[in-house]
Amino acid sequence: MKEKKKEPQKNEQEELYQLTCNKRQLSIISRCLEENSRMMCGQIELTYQSALDDEIWDLYYKKGNIENEEYYKIKNEVDYHLAEIKKIIWGYGRGQSKGIGHKEGSDLRYEMYKSILYLFEQECIEKCEKEGKEYHANVHSYEPLNLTKEPKIIVKKIDNSEKK
Repeated sequence: MKEKKKEPQKNEQEELYQLTCNKRQLSIISRCLEENSRMMCGQIELTYQSALDDEIWDLYYKKGNIENEEYYKIKNEVDYHLAEIKKIIWGYGRGQSKGIGHKEGSDLRYEMYKSILYLFEQECIEKCEKEGKEYHANVHSYEPLNLTKEPKIIVKKIDNSEKK
């Protein structure tokens, strides 16, 4: 039987770490957090699994641009098996999931990836303003929800002069 995780000690919660990465690396971190959060909620459809989807497309190209029929046959078979896994583990059908607000681990990952995407969206807003272009809001345009008691991660762009 899996042992329940201990609550972090007070000093563990106060320890802080810094990670320096470029935008591409930060995008990958965000995507990993999002996919993991979604999986924990039972959202395991191919739509949310970029690694699997990428591999299916790789098969498509490796086989010399196989017919669309073959691509969709592979994709549909993967979708079928993911749906079966979802049914076994969560008892959910296609499109069903817990969503956020039901599992702290998933909620924390949600807050983290949303904080990253919010920063990227703020950069987009600034760019539109500088270029005099109209900005169109989306789901990442607003501050992420607070779902856990954890402090928000700090995500900011640094100048090259700040790099060590």
